[in-house]
Amino acid sequence: MMNGIKKGLTLVWMFVLVCTVSACSNPNTDTSVSPYAEDFAEAREHVTNDMQLEILADDGITEAEIKELTTLYTTCLREHDIDYDMDKYYGIAIGEGGGEKSDECRRSSVGNLQSLYQTTTINPTRIEDDELVLQCLIRREVFTKDFTIDEYKYYRYQNPIGFESTEDGTTYTDKNGNKIYVPVGEDIPAGFGASEEPIYFPNGVSLDDERVYGCEIDPRPESD
Repeated sequence: MMNGIKKGLTLVWMFVLVCTVSACSNPNTDTSVSPYAEDFAEAREHVTNDMQLEILADDGITEAEIKELTTLYTTCLREHDIDYDMDKYYGIAIGEGGGEKSDECRRSSVGNLQSLYQTTTINPTRIEDDELVLQCLIRREVFTKDFTIDEYKYYRYQNPIGFESTEDGTTYTDKNGNKIYVPVGEDIPAGFGASEEPIYFPNGVSLDDERVYGCEIDPRPESD
């Protein structure tokens, strides 16, 4: 049971990283305003208890705050004999049979604050998710500093045979001549130009390399 939950946590984490960070293709350039200010404002409109509202008041979530809410959440889950697993960002994956009772536990405690805590912790300046991963790979010497974001995307996403970039987006061409336009800040849809062959970067490093996988899971300098 627990191994299945942990695999689910990894997938959930990657989904959160890609979906939350990619959603902001035009980050706020005013350094006096949090790049997540609008997200916190929206979160305050959907709180399910006063504790959440108090934590969100300063447009930030500390580890101590999310840990306190998560402790309430997991205590409730244990009281109802619901299996769960937790990642290092206090994300909870529920085992089979959680149902409505686990939802009640979440609403009475952490609500939807965990995903906001996770994304603001991993990407505090809210740069594009691919750029964040590439910075991690350069730090870990998988790539040299002259390896560009366009090159990274070219090989990372389905490995199409050609691409042409503009300020607004990139047109990719697969081996069958199919073309697709992808605006800046978005990823190539899964399946476009897909091949059964393993994906390799020009330096011979595979997409399955543990350094690449590690940067996609946690690209923060603290994880190096």
